[in-house]
Amino acid sequence: MAKAKAAQPEKTVPVSIRSRYPSQGHGVAFVAVGSKIELAGDHGYWMVVVDLLTAKISKSGIAQSNSKIPDFIKPYVGNPDYALFVATSYVGTDSLPQGELATFLRKTGSGRVLRALEQFVSQQYKSGEYAGFSYVLAATLDAGDAPGFEEGSFYHDSWMTVELLETKVAGKTRYILIRH
Repeated sequence: MAKAKAAQPEKTVPVSIRSRYPSQGHGVAFVAVGSKIELAGDHGYWMVVVDLLTAKISKSGIAQSNSKIPDFIKPYVGNPDYALFVATSYVGTDSLPQGELATFLRKTGSGRVLRALEQFVSQQYKSGEYAGFSYVLAATLDAGDAPGFEEGSFYHDSWMTVELLETKVAGKTRYILIRH
């Protein structure tokens, strides 16, 4: 009788993302990939690009405009070899994504959660009062693949954990974004 070969454990790289709600006290938004932690340095949309061939951070920075794609992100747009992680840092309802940035986020993987935040502000929350919100997105930069993973809130920080699962494609190592 032949011995069954033991299954190899999956190799994964943990990714944690936290968005900061404006009135939740101290702390900053962050994206952690493995043991590397990128902290948001300012208010806005904190964006971290990760290489899916190495599972390493390629670029990070803050999008201070809620209507334009930041220049540091543009070289990666549409490239399936990269993932994008977004965490808002102390943003208010006056800074929901608009124009070019909104279109980019939709094509990249935002969906139900960001639409719900937009709907609440534009249709139900018409008092003109300022309110805060938090939002996180994890998605590949390939506009043609599945939607990304999202969390958001009008009342609290948003947290998300995902993993980069190591796979082999045509003999080459590649990481795919998964969420349990």
